[in-house]
Amino acid sequence: MACLLWHHQIMQSIVGTNKKRGRGRPFANTTSLNVRVPPNLLSALDSWITDQPDPKPTRPEAVRRLLSQKLNVPDEDIEALLKLVP
Repeated sequence: MACLLWHHQIMQSIVGTNKKRGRGRPFANTTSLNVRVPPNLLSALDSWITDQPDPKPTRPEAVRRLLSQKLNVPDEDIEALLKLVP
């Protein structure tokens, strides 16, 4: 019986020391944008990615880069934003 009480006290001290962690992604001033893309546009995006130097951008990164180029948003703004998002 004493062994059970000892185990219970140890477990309480271990559980009590754990701090709760936040859930989900850290806060970043961004908006999620979900888009359906037709196959020909997706193929063109993948071709653009293939033409990029290593390390190749992911599809989301490629979309961000192309949007920033087309909309004339400075790359520094995009890079600062990406540092906030893991």
